[in-house]
Amino acid sequence: MRSTRGDIGTRIRVARKLAGVRVRDICEALGVVPMTVYRWEQGKHRASLESLEAVADYLRVSRAWLLTGEGEARAA
Repeated sequence: MRSTRGDIGTRIRVARKLAGVRVRDICEALGVVPMTVYRWEQGKHRASLESLEAVADYLRVSRAWLLTGEGEARAA
C-alpha cells in the first residue's frame, strides 16, 4: 500500500477496506460502538492515541502511517 495522504479518518477507512474488515469487526475488537468508528472515518470525532494505536495494530498497518500518512502503510 502506498502512502495515502489526507486525514486520519480517510486512512482508517482505506486500511479497513483493503484489509476486508467491517466496521463491526473493529468495534468488537476495540470495544466501541459502530457510530464511533464511522465518526472517526468521517473526521467528525478524533480518536484517542490509544484507540489509533489499537486500530493500526488490528488492521496491521504502521502506526506512523496511520497518524501522519508518511512512509509505508504496512507494518513491519
